[in-house]
Amino acid sequence: MATRKSLEAKVTAAQKKLREAEETLTAHIRRNVMAVCGWSPPYGKGCGKKTSIGKLTYFQTHWYDDEPYREGSPREGEGQTQCPKCGQKLRFLDGTGNEHLEKYKYLFGKIVDVDPK
Repeated sequence: MATRKSLEAKVTAAQKKLREAEETLTAHIRRNVMAVCGWSPPYGKGCGKKTSIGKLTYFQTHWYDDEPYREGSPREGEGQTQCPKCGQKLRFLDGTGNEHLEKYKYLFGKIVDVDPK
């Protein structure tokens, strides 16, 4: 029969393995999910360059609600990143059914909240 101490040790070891697996998956996604420099009104058609989202900075430029930002809270707004090849701004709109943005936004290399005030 397993003792409480041995069960706790097994749970701790399993939690550590889970954290390591999550970190590995996050790194994989950052390398393999691509942002494509394409049509982004009003900026133009783009150059077509694909860049790993983990290499890009996401600038949160607008919030569509008045609550202050809280870590981990879902918010609707608008953000931008910039193509490293041609410099074109790429717009992202939250809450428009763009599942990829809503699911992977936290994976950008850096997220900067640009206070519009």
